[in-house]
Amino acid sequence: MKKAIPWQLLLIVLVLLATSSNGLASPTYYFRDLGVFDGISSSASGLNDSRQVVGRINYAGGFQGFSWTQALGMELLGPLAPGKNYRGYRVNNSGNIAGWGWDSTDIQQGFYKPAGAPSQVLQILSGPFPYTLAQSLNESNNIVGFSNNADASMKAVVWWNAAAAPQVLGSLGGDLAPGRAMDINNSQQIVGFSHTQKYDINDTNHDRPFYWTEGTGMVKMGTLRTDPDTGSGEANAINNAGLIIGVAETDSGVRQAFWSPLYSGFVVALAGLGGQGVYGGYDYYSYAFDVNDSNQTVGFTYNAANVRRACFWDDDNAWAVQDLNDLVVNLPPGVSLMAATGINAAGDIVGVTSTNHAFIISQDPSITITPVPGSLLLLGSGLLGLGGFAWRRLGR
Repeated sequence: MKKAIPWQLLLIVLVLLATSSNGLASPTYYFRDLGVFDGISSSASGLNDSRQVVGRINYAGGFQGFSWTQALGMELLGPLAPGKNYRGYRVNNSGNIAGWGWDSTDIQQGFYKPAGAPSQVLQILSGPFPYTLAQSLNESNNIVGFSNNADASMKAVVWWNAAAAPQVLGSLGGDLAPGRAMDINNSQQIVGFSHTQKYDINDTNHDRPFYWTEGTGMVKMGTLRTDPDTGSGEANAINNAGLIIGVAETDSGVRQAFWSPLYSGFVVALAGLGGQGVYGGYDYYSYAFDVNDSNQTVGFTYNAANVRRACFWDDDNAWAVQDLNDLVVNLPPGVSLMAATGINAAGDIVGVTSTNHAFIISQDPSITITPVPGSLLLLGSGLLGLGGFAWRRLGR
């Protein structure tokens, strides 16, 4: 007679099956290439909880911003002036977008684009170089980014609404030290980076991460050096629980991703996959772009062969790094995920592939399906009705 398998043993087997070979609980993702519209390449920079994705399409002579939804596919956002470059950075759950582009006089302008309406150019600080950029926004449509002031210095700013004048958030190095706000959460807590001294085009080692609240003003955060008051870095995103992620310099001079609790000031390294490489002029072990309210964090790292790989960190797994390429079940041959730049509440992730295409991955396999438009469904039902009518006529 066969012995029954104890239910405890079955439970252990199920847990092991749900766990990857490195001992981490690993989700399964499904991949979708978002295409390039009529361009030559594309990249995604953000998405909302409805899986609306924003980013840029690159052309031989410039770039344009796009919005993608599963129902409508990729659509152009529309430039601030005909023929000028523009892009969207982030989109909130109302479908409102923050970004930047060039106007008809070739001035770089930050914009706010309400869902279904034209873009609105944001106000600027007074000065001889009226450049602005909108980097991110929250659910109240508070917008952050930078604007140049009268000294032609780039200042971290917030627009409390699209019609408001920008408010300077401060500086870590005086009036001539530049800065940039990178993200704002629904509690109006802001993160970014600021120079700690007057800007020198030959000196890129004095950008420091900061957080800002109404009560504290701008507060300097540490780095990953033994002396955390030295080195450079930037805070890239903050979730609604106050968890900050970004990148900071290590003792070797190579930058590495970090997480940090709001108000703590200290930063904790997020491990990479053992390699390093150059991105944007800096050497990196890893880079964190975005975090959701479950503390799931996305970015990139370099593996032991120094190849850039999109990656994922999760505090449920003690912040251990996972290569997203190992978690996707339907990646086409020859395609890899190179960087993950945005993540929503459900854990859907966007970024760019090794073939320079924007992508989205989801634990929901329906992400791979393009819904049939209602008009085609109506046409199909009509054709079926005509077929049935003809069959009945022939059958008489």
